[in-house]
Amino acid sequence: MAGIVRGIVNRIKARRLNLKKELKSNHFRIAIFGSARIEPGDKIYEQVYDLAERIGSRGYDVVTGGGPGLMEAANSGHMVGDKKNRANSIGLVIHLPFESKGNRHLEIRSRFMHFSKRLDTFLSLSHVMVVTTGGIGSLLELYYMWQHLQVHHVSYKPIILIGKMWRDLIDWMKKDVLPGNLVSPQDFDYIYIARDNEQAMAMIDTFHRLFRQEGNLRQIACYKAVCAIPGKNDTLVEAMKELKAKVRTGTKSRSVRRTAAVRKKSLSARKPSSGKKSR
Repeated sequence: MAGIVRGIVNRIKARRLNLKKELKSNHFRIAIFGSARIEPGDKIYEQVYDLAERIGSRGYDVVTGGGPGLMEAANSGHMVGDKKNRANSIGLVIHLPFESKGNRHLEIRSRFMHFSKRLDTFLSLSHVMVVTTGGIGSLLELYYMWQHLQVHHVSYKPIILIGKMWRDLIDWMKKDVLPGNLVSPQDFDYIYIARDNEQAMAMIDTFHRLFRQEGNLRQIACYKAVCAIPGKNDTLVEAMKELKAKVRTGTKSRSVRRTAAVRKKSLSARKPSSGKKSR
């Protein structure tokens, strides 16, 4: 009941996105992409809800398309996880003939008439991008983000893929696209495949720590040439490669082993708070 009430309040009070202001903040933001067609009760819906709840419990922002399906799963799960009200649930809502209202779990929203501007806003806001099960829209989002990373229009940021369908897609690209020199081996350095939420969260926590160390939180989404200066993100890239090697070989880092225990302890100790959002 409390969740329903908070959702209604969010719908009424959700503020409009001020992109310049958000980019000046020190919030760490995770974009979650996925199908609008998957409904509550589906195991994939529950998986995304759980992932977003964990993200909220860390005090990280979540950014979605603000619509139904897995977008709503992410926004609603994040709302439940963010019990201390430290983070923002952001929705970038696209106007469609059959879908134009954002879901009721948004604290910040923005509406778009065109996909291109919306995708650019995702790129500007997000430090990590998570792609879950989806169709044409999710494919568009994946390849749009990947393309900008490939040509260094944005500084380094990881794309985490969750689900067998994405592993099959990447396998196809390596088998049929890479041999023809249509992509480069280093293009896959941006892609991380997580087998489950525990592994995805271990990656996200690692990325957060590294971004903090590199001081890139306020710079990571810029479109300026400085983002592509060789060596600027070398430490970050090398650390990402090391993490990817561990994932590929099945080696579990300390953060992976401790994820479940830490989450259980933090959730049991957490109490609701209406304090000001901060980091």
